[in-house]
Amino acid sequence: ELFTLATDPLDPDMDDDGLSDTQEATIFGTNPRAFDTDGGGRDDYAEVTIDASDPLDGSDDVLAFPALSTSQPLDRARFIPRSSWIRLRFAHPFDPRLVEQLSLTCGGTQVTFAATIVEARNVILNPDTLLPASQSCVLSWPGYS
Repeated sequence: ELFTLATDPLDPDMDDDGLSDTQEATIFGTNPRAFDTDGGGRDDYAEVTIDASDPLDGSDDVLAFPALSTSQPLDRARFIPRSSWIRLRFAHPFDPRLVEQLSLTCGGTQVTFAATIVEARNVILNPDTLLPASQSCVLSWPGYS
């Protein structure tokens, strides 16, 4: 694998997109070293398994967050307790432009926040104010239910 695909034989999914390097090179024709071969904003795994779009054509990418793996302070929670930060970890890397679609509402009031992307799968949200302890807060984005 090292010589034919220029990948690490000890890492079966070098770009961490959910497709093995062998699948990418032999079945889909995608780049095993790039999680988004066509540069359209959607990872190769999502294009071939979820969207049924062409992983080699960036114009047909459906921009959407992948599945949420974990969130802190509460695991897999929509309702966020009072905290100074919120961490989201997604199942696959995502297009950084999607962060603009995140919305945090507390007691019916929109809360602004700074977002930092860490390692292509994690987003750290730092609200501009402490989240109110007496009100429930809801984090949402298009496609999240």
